[in-house]
Amino acid sequence: MSNFEFFMTFYGLLLGLGTAELFGGFASILRERNPPRLGIILPLVGLIALIEIMATFIDAWTSLRGIGINMPQFAVPMLVGLVYFVLGVVMIPRHLDDWPDLDSYFDRRRPWIVGLLLAANLLLMVTEITAMIQGHRPSDMTALTYYALRNLWLLASYAVLLFSRRRWLDYAAAGSALTFYFVSYIIGAFVG
Repeated sequence: MSNFEFFMTFYGLLLGLGTAELFGGFASILRERNPPRLGIILPLVGLIALIEIMATFIDAWTSLRGIGINMPQFAVPMLVGLVYFVLGVVMIPRHLDDWPDLDSYFDRRRPWIVGLLLAANLLLMVTEITAMIQGHRPSDMTALTYYALRNLWLLASYAVLLFSRRRWLDYAAAGSALTFYFVSYIIGAFVG
């Protein structure tokens, strides 16, 4: 077993558990006798979280092949996996009868939900920049500039979502994040 295969076993497990928690939370709504009003913003942010977990797995495949099995190289990706797991747990309330409206749950848990998305992306940036510095990824000035601008777009979207107090601004920020992933992973797959 290679270092990468060993790493992906554990990393994939953490990302998979985060995905399972996310789906389990939304599935629990279907189980409720009197389900809460779903709203729009929480399912939209849940979709972003799911897409982000998938993108993280894809990025690990492309950028972490040279990872060593030691604490410094293992620590940050493991924190990313743990952050996504906690996000999956926090996304939907355990006691749905306490929340008749999931938009109000999102508003109350906004610092945690959006904060975890921001934390995961900041940790991913550390991982990606480290891979660039170690030569596992292209690191010329054009690649670094493109990477920085792309991530600035996503981080700005999350900052707006974190501090917004207007629903239309929440939708715009979530739409911006979804557009980021569409451009980066769908259009990017055809262009690059």
